[in-house]
Amino acid sequence: MDKGRFSVTSLLLNAAVVLIGVGLALLTSVRYATWGPEGPVGAWLLLVPYLIIVAAVTAILIARGIFSWVPGRRWTCFAIWVGLLIAFSVSGYYSMSEAETTYEQFAALAGWLLLAGCFVAVNAAPSTASRTAIIATLGLGGLAGWLQVAVWLSEYSSEQAQLEESRITHEQEFRTSRTRRFEHWVKRRHSGIISVICTSRTRNFVKSATQS
Repeated sequence: MDKGRFSVTSLLLNAAVVLIGVGLALLTSVRYATWGPEGPVGAWLLLVPYLIIVAAVTAILIARGIFSWVPGRRWTCFAIWVGLLIAFSVSGYYSMSEAETTYEQFAALAGWLLLAGCFVAVNAAPSTASRTAIIATLGLGGLAGWLQVAVWLSEYSSEQAQLEESRITHEQEFRTSRTRRFEHWVKRRHSGIISVICTSRTRNFVKSATQS
């Protein structure tokens, strides 16, 4: 009974792994599609079920103990699972997007390496070779997902710092411009007063000269 149940579970997991591969292939196929009001909008409809299946398969594999030997066990496994979801998400996104950099090209291909790791985790018997393959794919994939989060946070922090610097610079420019306008107004006002005084004195002088 246990053996049969195990076989059914393995069969279902293999079917799910195949569906992940199909989903990844479909995401890649719509990379250059231009249909939809916002470009390949239909690709997002493919990405969501793809990620749902990925989440289910990786969760079951981790629950079956593929990382039971790592320190921290439950919390470490949960962190690896979240990192894998991030890695699969990034790979799926770049699979359906036109790659512009080497990183984006590698990220798009990384999904297939993660998929291979899932296949090994489902079918390979426990051994040093299978554990090494799982570490090299799913283990590093989970770590890569968290590294991507660190990159996002770093970029966000940098953007916020640039916005703050831009705001400060804008305020300084505004204050400088306002000060210059005030100084210009004072100079014009001062010049006008001096002109009025000079004109008044000239008239008084002419008037005095005329009377004498």
